[in-house]
Amino acid sequence: MTENIQRLISVIVPVFNTEKYLDACIQSLVSQSHRNLEIILVDDGSTDKSGQICEAWAAQDGRIQVVHQSNRGLSCARNRGVVQSGGSYISFVDSDDWLDPDFYRVLLAQLQDNNADMAASCVKRVYQNGEQLYPYSDQKVYTPDEAMETVITGTGFTVMACNKLYKRKLVTSNPFPEGHIHEDDYVMYKIIADCERLTFCRDVFYHYRQRRHGTIGSGLSCRFEDKYDSYFRNADFVQMHFPQLLWMMKRLLCQYTTNDYTELFMRNDSNSLEMKKRLRNWRKSVRFTADELNRMSRQDRKLINRSRWLYGYCGYLAVLRKFGGNCFKLFE
Repeated sequence: MTENIQRLISVIVPVFNTEKYLDACIQSLVSQSHRNLEIILVDDGSTDKSGQICEAWAAQDGRIQVVHQSNRGLSCARNRGVVQSGGSYISFVDSDDWLDPDFYRVLLAQLQDNNADMAASCVKRVYQNGEQLYPYSDQKVYTPDEAMETVITGTGFTVMACNKLYKRKLVTSNPFPEGHIHEDDYVMYKIIADCERLTFCRDVFYHYRQRRHGTIGSGLSCRFEDKYDSYFRNADFVQMHFPQLLWMMKRLLCQYTTNDYTELFMRNDSNSLEMKKRLRNWRKSVRFTADELNRMSRQDRKLINRSRWLYGYCGYLAVLRKFGGNCFKLFE
């Protein structure tokens, strides 16, 4: 295999009804300082002008391929792009996001310089009124154990698929699960476990557009069961492959259930009764040993105690919201 082929990066972009943002996304790809790219646009049954925009770009740049298919979801579109691709490195970009111009040049250099299997960048969440940077890490090279700990604690790597560059074998051996909403949660733990070394790049950014009516912002109820199915599958995976981190994963599950229950409680929506019941049952299924509790900080133990009594804790929050800071004395 020639050096040219070894350095070929396949960029896979699932496209579904993003005509408003698609030009900016593709422009950020064709403008990359690393030129040896194949850009695969998978039009997943768009009903707006997205498919036409893809074809127009393919006519302008020979590195662009367009695949049209009936609507089958994000996972299927990504997997179809992987099958279509030929690069030794693979990256995923959502069609309403964009990249810094040196994104692939920097990530590829990090991979090669550190003999790593996967490189991740910082992410800028883009809102209508500004941007928010996350995550940020000063550490450059990670073992899988170190990377997994940052995923669980939210201090470095995330389950997000799109801010990363992968060696091809990681993606082909861990396809995205079709029929699921939280597709990234289902695969990223496995991908990290399959790495020998990982690297984090703080010098370039993936710009992640936050859309109120996008896939991520479409509400809790439609993804509820899928979300917790992925969480508990990952907890089982951590127990099997990273047992020293299991107590952190359990703590994270308590945090998730508390946050979601609080959101539902504050909505005061009668349709959420079943979801709240499910959350209480999920929380009850998370058990800690005495040794695990002893490892935790005082703040962690407070979180665990709050999550044990979700209804009572949320009632406390409701009183705070109604009466303000003066009611703190009632609970001291």
